[in-house]
Amino acid sequence: QQDFFKARPTFQCRPAGLEADSFEGWKRMIQTPAAIVILAEDLTYRVIHTDGRTVEADPAPSWQGSSAGHWDGDTLVVDSAGFNDKTWVGRYGIQHTEALRMTERYRRPDFGHVQVEVTFTDPAAFSKPWGFKVDMRLVADTEMLEQVCELSSDAWLGTLSDASKKAVSVPQDVLAKYVGVYSGT
Repeated sequence: QQDFFKARPTFQCRPAGLEADSFEGWKRMIQTPAAIVILAEDLTYRVIHTDGRTVEADPAPSWQGSSAGHWDGDTLVVDSAGFNDKTWVGRYGIQHTEALRMTERYRRPDFGHVQVEVTFTDPAAFSKPWGFKVDMRLVADTEMLEQVCELSSDAWLGTLSDASKKAVSVPQDVLAKYVGVYSGT
């Protein structure tokens, strides 16, 4: 946080990987009888095999890992492994090892929504499994725009404490003359 998360994979022009933010934002899901492909706005993709296979015992490490899914009633259950250790599993710098395993549960409670429950297990990094839930909105009639990283955070200078030292205080009566709400450092 002190360095404005300069090391965050997406700020380094790397794939977001597994952080909660990667489950938000625009996605396109393409379903076939043998696989589900999830396309992301940052031009990355995942393939979830739904042809009956299971995740390999020791897959080669990659950014998106290796995924296999099956249906449990109306819920798609996805098991994934084989992640490299260059991504975060949380937006605040939670790192993991290549031993990471992820389980996702996708459910559509109604036409316009998808609920995702994600659980991370990595005995080499975490004392117990943990995760998060995300409610996604289904927008079937909208085109996804690409989001390309063109400049990494390598050029970012300073820290949060440097910025705090340069902060300017604006009196409330001056702010009251303008429309809006102001917050931040």
